[in-house]
Amino acid sequence: MNGRYDDALDRFSGALRYQPNYLEARIGLAETMRLTGRLEESLPHYRQVVEADPRSVSAWVGGAEALVRLERYPEAEQWLTEARTVHGGRPEFVQLEQTVRAALEPGRQ
Repeated sequence: MNGRYDDALDRFSGALRYQPNYLEARIGLAETMRLTGRLEESLPHYRQVVEADPRSVSAWVGGAEALVRLERYPEAEQWLTEARTVHGGRPEFVQLEQTVRAALEPGRQ
């Protein structure tokens, strides 16, 4: 299975070399990185996608999930606040916000 991820990373990276503004390839690269544990590396790609196209729900969700897994809860909280200004109370955001709030509550980092 890991070979498939490696292949996907190569293909998305290759596509971006030729078309740096190819948002579908950028989100694909970010998602593959996140799924393979390369969380920190995925974040700049998610940020580029939401800057270029704030309507991309998958980029907002993927970025928030990466930040949560990195336990960067204050940053995840801010990310989700920004996402809600664009997308409102989508269920994906509500669920992630509950996770972030639960992590922050004990000591409000």
